[in-house]
Amino acid sequence: SCPEISASALPRPGGGYSLAKWEGEQTIARAAAKVGASYTCVRPFNVYGPGEYPGSRRGFGHVVPDLIQQLDRCGAELDLLGDPSHTRTFTYIDDVTSALAKLSLSPELTGVFNIASGVETSIAELIALLSLALGRKAPVVRSRGAVEVDVARRHGVSTRLADHASMSEWLPLKAGIARTV
Repeated sequence: SCPEISASALPRPGGGYSLAKWEGEQTIARAAAKVGASYTCVRPFNVYGPGEYPGSRRGFGHVVPDLIQQLDRCGAELDLLGDPSHTRTFTYIDDVTSALAKLSLSPELTGVFNIASGVETSIAELIALLSLALGRKAPVVRSRGAVEVDVARRHGVSTRLADHASMSEWLPLKAGIARTV
């Protein structure tokens, strides 16, 4: 089983993108320590919400608007780039902005903070929820294989945010999807 990703966990970057983000956090932490400054880094997990556009290359954009676009266009079958059993932690945009506001108003809070609903959802479950919200029958999903840098599970938790910034209420995915479609 995959452990939850906490803000204090040592990262295991699996590709250039995640490695670059982690190296950026380390650079900021070292620079802040060198001059005695505080710093805050945030790790938002799969942010979604109204007004987000699908990517220009399928599989390299944001999963929620990409799937909404595909569901609008598909019939009984959906061609998925990736594995529908893979999981993510989806976080509604209003929750992200609330967390950012709380952190920005609390300069004593320093370090790395995850911004994540903490609820792990498979892509197959997401497709079913989106289909329901769009008033469509769930399609048969055909997987075209995984993206090279994809990971099977990404389950973020916001323990530090809940403990230090009173951020423990997150909009459920079904409600967020209803506001998004």
